[in-house]
Amino acid sequence: MTSSQPEQAAGPPFGGRNLIPDEATALQVGVAILTAYFGKQLVARFEPYQAVLLYGKWAVMGDSPVHKEARREQERLGPDHFIAVRGGGAPEITLSPIDARVEHIALAR
Repeated sequence: MTSSQPEQAAGPPFGGRNLIPDEATALQVGVAILTAYFGKQLVARFEPYQAVLLYGKWAVMGDSPVHKEARREQERLGPDHFIAVRGGGAPEITLSPIDARVEHIALAR
């Protein structure tokens, strides 16, 4: 007898390794996708980009005047505080570290 169910791979996908294991990889993948989606000119306006692992997902965000103000506040508060800021029209993308799936892509409002 043959099964009508497709055979499933044993264990986690990709041998348990994340496709996006670190910040540098998240930046490369995120900026490449943002550039393909929004265009080189728009993406370049919001350089530099940063990648942060938030709630188990990589968030890659462009810089804006709103972000610059938040960085000044972050420096004032010190390394024990983290300020996550959205807004200013910068491109942003959220990626799954496991399979690099795009979970969110937008211009921050």
